[in-house]
Amino acid sequence: MNDEVNPPARPRRLRLVLALAAVLLFGVALGVVLGVVLDRVFLWAAQRTPDPRLIGEWVTVDSSGSNEEQIVSFHQDGTYDYATFKKADGQVTQTWFTTYQYEWVNRGTIQMYDPFNGWTTRELRFQGDELKLLYNGQVWRLTRKNGSS
Repeated sequence: MNDEVNPPARPRRLRLVLALAAVLLFGVALGVVLGVVLDRVFLWAAQRTPDPRLIGEWVTVDSSGSNEEQIVSFHQDGTYDYATFKKADGQVTQTWFTTYQYEWVNRGTIQMYDPFNGWTTRELRFQGDELKLLYNGQVWRLTRKNGSS
């Protein structure tokens, strides 16, 4: 038999193997890209979700023994109330109450606004009924007020 009548089958198999390899490589690359994109989207959504443990009333933990009590109330609408009560002889002698704004940066970080410092970024650390707000190397310790959720 002559090669002109029946050409060798090798080039056809080689083309088929190369085509299948290209399709397989494309599928793997597409799977990796989709996996990375979906992972980033899920991570972004998870970090943007506000932590519901912040909502409620918190009292400052004061180890200095001063006669001052500070209460911070975080609300779901992005506002927080800040109240200071000064006491003398067991009686409240002076109060100061104001409302400011906060916004979520990610699940463990908020930005708080006050007129003295502007917007400041604070990291949240929850430990049971205790909350630590970390800012510029300082720690603001708060404990959940009884009956507050």
